[in-house]
Amino acid sequence: MPTEMFWLGAVIGAVLGATLAAFLTWHREWSRRQQTVYMGMLLLKNELRECQRQLRALAHPEVLSPLYRLPVRAFERYFPEAVMVGRFSDKEIRAIHDYYYFVDQVNRGLDQAHSARAAESELQLKQEISRVALKARKVIEKEGSLDDLYKTAVAVSERHIKRARFLRWL
Repeated sequence: MPTEMFWLGAVIGAVLGATLAAFLTWHREWSRRQQTVYMGMLLLKNELRECQRQLRALAHPEVLSPLYRLPVRAFERYFPEAVMVGRFSDKEIRAIHDYYYFVDQVNRGLDQAHSARAAESELQLKQEISRVALKARKVIEKEGSLDDLYKTAVAVSERHIKRARFLRWL
């Protein structure tokens, strides 16, 4: 009888140990994914803020502003990874994608303006600056409306920051 109890205790201990090891391994990976979403969305939110600031400057061509490309590193690097490990709805993905679609158009216009400047084509440079200002105004004029791409994209990032901040401590 005591030998049977010994073996039963050993088997129960081995099963509990294996279950605990599997759970801890899963939890470590799950926490890493929550950290990825949290940091990615935090970087994306700051990048959105910087893009919007620069778009406001570009929307007014009479105010000379540098022709720098708008930042897209967080969107290109962290957003796809956050989408893969987070729980994003189609609407949320579309909200951020739509904002960055305009950012991409502005960046292409800035590249063309830079090429016109390098070619010393004053007419083409003015046309490109005018196009960039038009695109920037398209986003800026929607601020505060229901179609505000910036506000919607920031709201998505903030929602996932809050969720990931909570979940990563579980």
